[in-house]
Amino acid sequence: MNVINCIWSNCSATLSCEIELSNHYKLKHSILETSNNMVRSASDLDGSKWNDEDIVITGISARLPNCDSVEEFQEKLLAKVDLITDEPRRFQSGLYGAIKRYGLLKDLSKFDAKFFNIHPRQAERMDPQIRNLLEVAYEATVDAGLHPEDLSGSRTGIVVGVASSETQDKWSQMPNRINGYEYTGCTRTMFANRVSHYLNLKGPSYSIDTASSTTLVAFQQAYDMIKDGVCDACFVCGTDLVLNPCVCLMFQCLNMLSPEGKCKAFDISGDGYVRSEGVVAVLLQKAKSAKRIYAHVLSAGSNCDGYKDDGITFPSGEQQMKLFKRVAQLADIDPSTIDFMEAHGSATRVGDPQEMNAVTEVFAKGRKQPLRTGSIKSNMGHGEPASALSAVIKICVTMECGIIPPNLHYNIPNPDIPALLDGRLKVITEPTPWDGGLVAVNSFGVGGANGHALLLSNKKIKEIVPDTIPRLICVSGVTENAVKNMLNKLHSLPRDPELYALLNNIHRKNIKGHGYRGYMIINGELIKHVQKVSFSEKKNLCLTLPGIESKWKSIEDDILQLPIFQSSIKKCEKELKSVLKSINLNSILKSLENEKSPLNFVIGITALQIGFIDILYSLEIFPDYIIGCGIGEIAAGYADNKYTLQQAILSAYYIGNVLQFSFYPSSIARTDMPRKIPYPKDISICAKIAPKCTYVSGPTKSVQSFIQTTKEKGFQIKEVECFAIDHNGILQKSGQILKLVTELEKILGKSNRGSNKWLTYSSLQSNSSNIAQHLIYSLTGASHIQKALTLMEKSTILEIGFAFHEEDSEQTNETPLFLLNNNATVWTILSSIGLLYNVGFQPQIQNLYPKVDFPVSHKTPMIQSMIEWDHSEKWNVVSFAAKDNRVSGEFEVEVDFDKDEFSSLPGNFINQCEIFPKSFYVNLVWKTIARFQNKPLDEVPLTIEHLYFSREVPIPESDNVFEVNNHSWYSLIESFLQASIFCENFEENSHSVVSFIRKIVIDPKQFEQNKVSTIKYNKKWNTIKNNNLEIRGIKLQSLPSITRIEPTLEYYEFVPFVAQQYESAAEASIMLALENWTGHTDLKIAELVINSSTPLLSSKLQNANPFIKTEVTVYSDDINYFSNDDENQNIKFVCKDASIEQLDNNCHIVIASNVLDNSSIFTNLVNSVRMDGCILLQEDFKENFIENENVTHISTLSSQDKMFILFKKVQSVGKNTPRVITVSNLNDCVQKLENIPDGNTLIFARGAEVGGIAKFVKSVMFKIKNLSAMFIEDQNAPLFSLTNAVYTDQLKKNFPVSFYKNGTWGVYLPFTLKENITAPTQDVFIGLDYKNDSIEVDYVQSNSAIYKQLNDPWNIVCDVHYATINMRDYNLYKGKLSTKFSLPDAESQKYQLGMEFSGYKNNKKIFGLVSGGALATTVIADSDFLWDLPQNWSLEEASSVPYSYAMAYYTFCVRGNIQKGNSILIIGDNGIARAAVRIALHYNTEVFVLLTDNKQKSEFLKAYPQIKNSQIIVSKNNNYYLEVLEKTGGEGVNVLFVTVPVQTYTFQSYVSSLAAKGNCFYFNSVYEKEEMLGASGNLRCITFHRIVLSCIFENVNVNIRKKINQLMNEGLKNGVVQPLSYTVFAVEDIVQALQFNYEDNSVCKTILNIRNNVNEKTYPAKLRTYFDNNKYFVIRGGLEDFGSHVVDWMVTQGAHKLVFVSSETEIKNQSLLKMFNEKWKNVNCNTSAFNLNEFSLKNCETIMQKISQLGSIGGVFDFTQFEPTNDSDTNSSNDKVMKHLNQKVDFLTNMDKITRKLCPNLEFFVSFSSVEYEYGSVEKSIYHYVNGIVQNLMRNRKNSNLSATFIQWGLVGESFTDTLYNTSASELSPQPVNSCLHILHKFLKIPHPVLSSFVTSAQSNSQTESKVDIILEGVGKFLGIKDTNSVLPTLTMLELGLDSLIGTDIQQFLEINYGVVLSTQEVRELTFEKLRNLAENL
Repeated sequence: MNVINCIWSNCSATLSCEIELSNHYKLKHSILETSNNMVRSASDLDGSKWNDEDIVITGISARLPNCDSVEEFQEKLLAKVDLITDEPRRFQSGLYGAIKRYGLLKDLSKFDAKFFNIHPRQAERMDPQIRNLLEVAYEATVDAGLHPEDLSGSRTGIVVGVASSETQDKWSQMPNRINGYEYTGCTRTMFANRVSHYLNLKGPSYSIDTASSTTLVAFQQAYDMIKDGVCDACFVCGTDLVLNPCVCLMFQCLNMLSPEGKCKAFDISGDGYVRSEGVVAVLLQKAKSAKRIYAHVLSAGSNCDGYKDDGITFPSGEQQMKLFKRVAQLADIDPSTIDFMEAHGSATRVGDPQEMNAVTEVFAKGRKQPLRTGSIKSNMGHGEPASALSAVIKICVTMECGIIPPNLHYNIPNPDIPALLDGRLKVITEPTPWDGGLVAVNSFGVGGANGHALLLSNKKIKEIVPDTIPRLICVSGVTENAVKNMLNKLHSLPRDPELYALLNNIHRKNIKGHGYRGYMIINGELIKHVQKVSFSEKKNLCLTLPGIESKWKSIEDDILQLPIFQSSIKKCEKELKSVLKSINLNSILKSLENEKSPLNFVIGITALQIGFIDILYSLEIFPDYIIGCGIGEIAAGYADNKYTLQQAILSAYYIGNVLQFSFYPSSIARTDMPRKIPYPKDISICAKIAPKCTYVSGPTKSVQSFIQTTKEKGFQIKEVECFAIDHNGILQKSGQILKLVTELEKILGKSNRGSNKWLTYSSLQSNSSNIAQHLIYSLTGASHIQKALTLMEKSTILEIGFAFHEEDSEQTNETPLFLLNNNATVWTILSSIGLLYNVGFQPQIQNLYPKVDFPVSHKTPMIQSMIEWDHSEKWNVVSFAAKDNRVSGEFEVEVDFDKDEFSSLPGNFINQCEIFPKSFYVNLVWKTIARFQNKPLDEVPLTIEHLYFSREVPIPESDNVFEVNNHSWYSLIESFLQASIFCENFEENSHSVVSFIRKIVIDPKQFEQNKVSTIKYNKKWNTIKNNNLEIRGIKLQSLPSITRIEPTLEYYEFVPFVAQQYESAAEASIMLALENWTGHTDLKIAELVINSSTPLLSSKLQNANPFIKTEVTVYSDDINYFSNDDENQNIKFVCKDASIEQLDNNCHIVIASNVLDNSSIFTNLVNSVRMDGCILLQEDFKENFIENENVTHISTLSSQDKMFILFKKVQSVGKNTPRVITVSNLNDCVQKLENIPDGNTLIFARGAEVGGIAKFVKSVMFKIKNLSAMFIEDQNAPLFSLTNAVYTDQLKKNFPVSFYKNGTWGVYLPFTLKENITAPTQDVFIGLDYKNDSIEVDYVQSNSAIYKQLNDPWNIVCDVHYATINMRDYNLYKGKLSTKFSLPDAESQKYQLGMEFSGYKNNKKIFGLVSGGALATTVIADSDFLWDLPQNWSLEEASSVPYSYAMAYYTFCVRGNIQKGNSILIIGDNGIARAAVRIALHYNTEVFVLLTDNKQKSEFLKAYPQIKNSQIIVSKNNNYYLEVLEKTGGEGVNVLFVTVPVQTYTFQSYVSSLAAKGNCFYFNSVYEKEEMLGASGNLRCITFHRIVLSCIFENVNVNIRKKINQLMNEGLKNGVVQPLSYTVFAVEDIVQALQFNYEDNSVCKTILNIRNNVNEKTYPAKLRTYFDNNKYFVIRGGLEDFGSHVVDWMVTQGAHKLVFVSSETEIKNQSLLKMFNEKWKNVNCNTSAFNLNEFSLKNCETIMQKISQLGSIGGVFDFTQFEPTNDSDTNSSNDKVMKHLNQKVDFLTNMDKITRKLCPNLEFFVSFSSVEYEYGSVEKSIYHYVNGIVQNLMRNRKNSNLSATFIQWGLVGESFTDTLYNTSASELSPQPVNSCLHILHKFLKIPHPVLSSFVTSAQSNSQTESKVDIILEGVGKFLGIKDTNSVLPTLTMLELGLDSLIGTDIQQFLEINYGVVLSTQEVRELTFEKLRNLAENL
């Protein structure tokens, strides 16, 4: 026994072997080494024959330079393509002086990690060598014709030749980024072990390195291990990558590399090799296991040079000669007879002569022909450890194609190799035909390790046999394209049964990771089909076998080409000849379509089905279910293995014989007429397929008559085109049934029974005791196929015939269906088999065709090149191209949120996108500096100046859960930044991010961890600091608004149980049905649909209550009703006839329409409902109800055309008298319910606390069984008595909770509030609204009416006639700007258009300027910004003036103080620029104007003839400032006024034109540019003035406003102020006006005509809530959370006198209150506060009296929350909880009493609560009680015509606290604060006292548009495109009008919201087509 003990080290990745040989093996080696007798020559070898133990190459694959496959490699070798490239794929060309040409793989980032189940983190850190090695090892396996699992668990080894992992070397240089995956992804141990792990190989697995000879030594070790029995098969692999340029330099310094970048092997000019890459794999097996053979391995060996005087790198020709001889001796081969030598040939000056002279000495002696030789290195370079195996690949493809590839770069023989000169050696330089033979492969390493192998061609020649059988080929792949491309490749190849046999063997089992399958059929024409397949559940197959009612076709001759089918038919014919010698079955089958003999027909279809079943079973496809019909039951028994072929065909014969004997002309028809309608006596039902699909048969005349009468009855019916045999009637009339049973029992036996999978037997055997009787039963009775179909699970249906699923069977919508005999051809059969494969079955295709003997013949196409991967994802490839971090100043950081260092980063959201906080970047800068100083952070003080944040960086999605560390520098810096944003947003009511920081100073020595410190914020100096951190000059950038999710809005209304003409009858009835199940969270609902035009009520149930989950099933007996309805995707549909069976069991609610007149259906509906369940009927108007003792009538609500009736299923109506418990208050109720006994219990209550008790009882009903309640809210209600009909009639209804109000019983129910409330209004803001993909003019009520009453001398109400829109308005309209609004929510931004206007003030013509909202009918203007209209001006002209001139005066005269003689450069041509020119000329300054082109110049000269031609400069480049300096004598101008947006470098050029001590004025759009100027501006003492429009409207600038007013009046008098050019649009054309303003028409003002000369016009405006600023508003609580936002909203809406009332413990956040107070002072808002220990009537009255003495009271608001406490803490004895709840009740109750007397005209009486306390929560029953008390109070106020609004909020988010009005319900999603404020406008205007607003999780998902549509629409809006589908998809953004500003907006939009980073150039070249593709792949 030969034993190899292998010892290897994971660290060194080297191998040492101790070989113990048997005496016999040692003796053989001894003889061979001393013998000179070579037994065989190459000609003696026969490559077409082999022994089982021979070792052969069976599979190959490779990635080689510029070649992704072996096939591509072969093509390029034969085409003489130089595979070396100078493309800098790995590092910069010539980096460090390295040579520029290398042999490189195409793309190292590609890898199918998902297929190999590699974790993304591991794949990212994995060496690309291993990634490629996994793929090529798999490909080599498949190329060998093996399924990947064929080697699983086998003794298969793998030896990988690899020199190093440069990827691991690179990771070792980056300790800050290491996460552990680098070791498992890069260590050389893993190269082999990864493959062994994936393929589950149990043989030796290791990596070795012997330099260039590595893979040939590995080849020899694999060969020896197989030969010596260590393993049965072995992979040999080699890998090499060129990543590190320093390694190239090492070889270059050793003079090994060719400076020219060419490997000129054997040539006189050979000067070294070219480094190259490669990943190669070959599979070695024994011949007995091989499916294919590329080459026979005759022998292989290795040795080492040992010590050499010339040094270790000098190759030894002598040792190579010894190796050559030894390997030849081991193979018993004469070396001089080899056919080809694949040499090492590295083109080094020493290596080539040493090797080739040794070759000459051993292989060229005594040859008659030159020894042909070559080296793969000349073609692809030197792959170092992979090079020798690359040479083996070359030899394999050479043997396959029969052509020797040429060497490149060989011109003049190397004179140091004499054999090249004298012709003994011949280098192949052209493609050379070759018949194959013996090849030697040689390689040697730099350290002296030599390898050598002898390979022999496989010469098994393909037999040319005509292959006429249509071929079915089934393949699978990881992607759809992978399958399609493989099929296309196979189709392009010649027909090759051996190739198909390999593919069949590979795909005989499912390949894990292949998600797509496809098949094709080849035979003259092509059929292809590819589809995705799922293996999530077991595939079931149902085999259906129709009978005579099928449309049978005659078979074609080609079907007999299938050997299995032909054999089956021959067997059937043989058996038939025993009873009918003249039978010719082939003839019958070929004429089956026209057959008229019943006997032949029955025999024919049975034989046909038997043949098809045999085919199916030979493929190892066995059905899970079998269904037969009539005659088809014979084949069903055969398929169930209950009949033998003999029994089946003879049974068919005897049945056919009887039918033949008594046959009469018959017909078969198909109808949808129900069976309950009587059929004529001579019409038999032969098959019931579906509820509306019945087959009938009978005499022809009778059937035709039946068809006519059936049509007259309105049913569908048609005659079936088939050979009709009325076997039901014939057998019954023949009198032969008993005789036939006897004959069948003789054949079939009496006791045999069918299996459970034979559904038509197992489910329908009736009284038949055996198969013979069942067969007669199926022929004489109706085959209930429908019932059989319902017994099987969802399955794939394979039908041998064509009847069951001809049209509309219920199964066709749910299951795959294949017809195996639509047309009986071989194509039909093969297509069905292919489709079975495609849906997940595994047919053994090889069994269909003649057996192929493995291994396959020579030249069978390779398979590995046909394999494609899913390379859609790119993976990391390390780069050595960058300079060293310490040299370049770069610091790479990998962020891992699992590490404590980064755990505080997540949680920072903008527009629902998580981004990196700004503090992260500050810390990065700090860490980088500390790193280069080699100091810890706490020893590195830091100052950073001028820090710009160019964009937001999204945090990638992760499943990690994070805990925020609040004690780190990250948190501290971020707290500073958020605090400044908070303070700024207080003023602006907007959302912003930090865009610039002027200076950060960090003193780490002062940092005390875990200590709370005080932060000081100085708004005036824009500074925020504490002891160790100071941040100055923070500047913010506003964020665009995002689409708001519409919440569900509800109001609550009392609904009587009986009402006529009730508007919301349908909705109310649905809610009543849900109310019956109070406390239940999961309901099962069924709806019966009889008329398909009736809308589904169940769809409304699904969203009726967010706290209830509904499972809805819709039933109908009309199969056509079930279609794909997008609106009802969550509803299940089932076909069922409710007239004969109940719908379901234990339903909570059943719904139906128009069934009251059908007692059987109504009974089945009742039976479908569980006890206490509801039946809701939608009916046409009827007088009488159906009597049913099991139900009680609950309600009847009628609308205009329908009535909705609700029944409840009860055990006994009115017989169970309840136990009555009367309660008067909460404590009474709690005590009586604590120990309530079992049984029916009624809670009865009346009085003041009814509302609270009702809510409390509802919340505990789920805990207490058989509990119901009655509550009296009618003072005139009779006293309770069980004998009074008022109560007894209601008790019979058994409804959970009932209220008696206004003389009738009913219940309070929620209804959806949908429409906006509008009213005719004169004072409106005008904006835009998006409706149905169109933009319409929209109106909203303004606050002017309040100011009209005030007669305020400073805030003047003006009637607007004309308003001007500017670029600011366009940006607001596009959502690009956010500003300070009188309407604070983002929705209102669209109503803030316009700043300039003209109109009337007290009938006097005026024009003016406001901060926003001038696009309105009336506007509130500051008296300082109003001017009288000059007599000769029109209103249109006046509206063009205010903004431009006010800003120009402010710039020059207020900020600039220009003087006579100043020189001024004005940049741009727009309204402000032209106004500035006129003002500058008036002050006698020297004016220069910079324009963009000559056209602008000519227009400007016409407008201002005072300006000389020389004073206008046209900018051709950025050197124009030289012209300015020239015109000003080199001094420059005194004043620079930039009126247009500019780029940074352009702005620097502008500043260069300024004189020393000059002034630069620029607008906010050019912000921060002065920070980029550096010393160039500051050294000349230039002053920069940033002009911000908002500053002139602030209260602190009263003097500035007055100054501007004075300057404008003077300008009007002296004629300086003149109208600008303008264009007028009607207000209805606002969209066109905005677009006109945007499209480069900034000089021409855009004016809108508001009133069209109509003064007293009204508009249908949305109502908005405003507060009278002269009235006082009393507010309790809420200042620490959501209430603070509401109060702030009230202030912006006019509430400027606030009185806060609270207990001492209720104000929790005094600092927040202080910040709000500071803000409110800026708008003259006065606040005062009262603290009380209790809210008694006396205390409340005292406070209200004091307030009323100050002025009128406008409203009372209670914003306090219910404390979120578990019910275990909230019983009535819990003093703390009850005190808090009683305070809320006391405050509201007493305020109600007081305000009724003190201020009966109070406008607002408002309280907040949680929607959770409305819909029910057992855990918080006490809170429900309080909620009910407040609801009742509000309803009573509303009934008294007093103000009352009680709002129940859902989950409120986006605030300063995590959650507000929080609920524990997972069904809710957060409703943004701004959305809540927007809703308040509506809620405070509508008459309903109790309201709710919430967002459900399902609603949030459904209202979120598809990502693709959002992205397309969003980008379209930036470009002003309303419908992106109307744009040519190939137009670029640049062609669609993109400019630099819009480009930046699009970049930010895509990155912040979707994480898509595009460069400026990429955005310019982007098309909507590309954008769609990008969005679809997100």
